[in-house]
Amino acid sequence: MIKSNKKSIYFHYGSPLNSSFMRKKSGLNTPTNIFYIDDGEKEILYVPLFEYDYFKKYSKHPCIKCINDISKFNSNYFISIIEFLKQSNMTVRISSLLPTWLFMKMLEKRINVEVDEFYFLKSLLYKNSDELKIIKKNANLTKICFEYIEDILASTVYKKKYIYYRDKKLSSKILSNIIKEFFIKRNLKVEFIVVACGKFSYYPHCQINHFLQPNKPIIIDLAVRDIDNGYYVDVSRTYFIIGKPECNKFINLYEDINNIKKKLEKSIYPGKLISKFYIEAVDLMIEKGIRIAKDNSCFVGNNLICHHSLGHGIGLDLHQPPLIDEKTNVIFENNMTIAIEPGAYLKNYGGVRIEDTYFVNENGVENLTAGGYKFLIKK
Repeated sequence: MIKSNKKSIYFHYGSPLNSSFMRKKSGLNTPTNIFYIDDGEKEILYVPLFEYDYFKKYSKHPCIKCINDISKFNSNYFISIIEFLKQSNMTVRISSLLPTWLFMKMLEKRINVEVDEFYFLKSLLYKNSDELKIIKKNANLTKICFEYIEDILASTVYKKKYIYYRDKKLSSKILSNIIKEFFIKRNLKVEFIVVACGKFSYYPHCQINHFLQPNKPIIIDLAVRDIDNGYYVDVSRTYFIIGKPECNKFINLYEDINNIKKKLEKSIYPGKLISKFYIEAVDLMIEKGIRIAKDNSCFVGNNLICHHSLGHGIGLDLHQPPLIDEKTNVIFENNMTIAIEPGAYLKNYGGVRIEDTYFVNENGVENLTAGGYKFLIKK
């Protein structure tokens, strides 16, 4: 029987491979489904018998138990765990990500179930020193990759309206594959990549293969995850290969977005309300004639718009709370990692986006991915 002075038990089920919460708690990345219980006195991971020795030896969690310990209720693990929870006579608090079928089984047994999303999110929001060390390593390699990308773009030649790399037309797919190979050699994986030029860069997550061209913006957005531990960094840069007299309008737009991002960096501090930060960001963009796309009217005509999020939390998930939004009434706190990504886009022409990953500390924020800002590639 569970002993607790509290009125609630926190319960979750899933595999470390598919659940960032389970991955954080176990420190492993296996596909095996396990049970998590916080009974008010200790947090326990219940694992199948065939994985018990492995988890005991390699998991960082201090309390690993075999699911067989509670299988006296029934040989079926799920019936056993549900009976186990029922006999506690306490409210069971779950994540909305708990499998629906398991949730329904709990209701059938008349277990009092409540969703408590913050409990499961809070362990993901704040990073300890070991996690920060991993993220910084990924960030440094990502910075090196962007320097490598700059070298590639600088070595290209342009003929007519296309650019060539090693005597071949450089396409978004070719450059994407070069970038992926760079990270694979360093035990990192690009989970999502955008290489978009000209009118294709208008779309924040464009995946259409096309040839890269001079005198048009090239947005490169990398979501990089380390294979061993699963932590992400999210970085975007915009480049412009000059093959004719400089496009002052586009250069000015890049400078506007870069200056907005610098001002936003300085305005973040622990205790600041995120919704207030968002409003400040919107005001800065409106000053430069950039509309935040909130409805279809923004897409009519030739408006300069930003039609994606201005930022988000990041860690074991690429996009996790807190979302940088006017409705996010939570504060920045020490040890959060966030991505900030202001951008501006003009239909049928392209866009500018600059994104970095930050660590919130008592002094404000540390830009973990600073570097690789060589916007103009002059030929």
